[in-house]
Amino acid sequence: MTTPTDSITSAQYEFTYSTDSTKDDILSFAIKRRANQTILFDTSIGGLVLNNQFLQIVSRLQSPHVYGFGENNHETLKHNVTARTIWGIFARDQGISWANNTNHYGVHPSYLVMEQIPNSDGVPSGCMHGVLLLNSNAMDYSFGPDPSVTIRTIGGILDFFIFLGPTPEQVIQQYTWLVGRPMIPPYWSLGFHLCRWGYGNLTHMKLVNQRNRDAGVPFDVQYADIDYMDAFKDFTIDPINYRGLKEYFAQLNVDGIRTIILLDPGLFDDQKYYRPTIEGIEQDVFIQWENGSLMRGTCWPGPLFMPGRHESIICERKEDNIGLFYFVHRFLYQSNACLVDKIGH
Repeated sequence: MTTPTDSITSAQYEFTYSTDSTKDDILSFAIKRRANQTILFDTSIGGLVLNNQFLQIVSRLQSPHVYGFGENNHETLKHNVTARTIWGIFARDQGISWANNTNHYGVHPSYLVMEQIPNSDGVPSGCMHGVLLLNSNAMDYSFGPDPSVTIRTIGGILDFFIFLGPTPEQVIQQYTWLVGRPMIPPYWSLGFHLCRWGYGNLTHMKLVNQRNRDAGVPFDVQYADIDYMDAFKDFTIDPINYRGLKEYFAQLNVDGIRTIILLDPGLFDDQKYYRPTIEGIEQDVFIQWENGSLMRGTCWPGPLFMPGRHESIICERKEDNIGLFYFVHRFLYQSNACLVDKIGH
């Protein structure tokens, strides 16, 4: 292993590595917080595998108090490191009411460890650290009673970030410094929201909305899920089932209720008449195969293309099409936000 020539002055951590001649010179490494000499990441337990389509890494955990790895059904926020359950991480469109050990929309391969006092039986010290694996491939994770954590993925690289803390608040601050600070939401968005898939038509949406208001249920926001679209195509409105939607949303706004519409990132493969797809191809924003051909998937509208190249252009195209949507339908004038739904990784 080649030691990097550049280094950070006064680093708050120490990185060490070694090989074991009794185990085929397998590489292991550790990361230690210098302030209190706590080892935060340690692969000496073994299990490192590096193949083209299978990567695995195992690290000892400083304590059994582990949190994180969101987007799975768990009975408790704290993980059970003795259960040996394998949890999948792969963005999947399924409801949270499904069985345990199922994965949902998001992918968050990061975890937090509440550290224990050295040589104690799990007594928390009040210090914490965090770990993020920046990888968008399908993966799974499991725990061992050592305690340890095993992470496996079918692609990408093992690109880890260690957040030294040492307080829980500082760990979150360091994490959001890397991935982006959360936005400050508008005041109205903190209220109660009425959102569901499957209204089917505007009449049913009105019925559900009025039923809640008649019952005195407070709510501040009415959503329109993607069934308001014409054949589930972005920037369209079903001219039959949702005729009159813009007028209804305008009335809700007068009544003090905000409105949100959903947009999906995938654009229908209509390269002859559908303007968003035509312009997306011209601007080279869709994911491609290695040979340069467009990678086509399938979702609600049918065959479609997913944006994934040239992020700034993607944002411009979305803004342009939303602007056209307003111009054609005078619809977003009444809507207070667009929620881009069902983004996988």
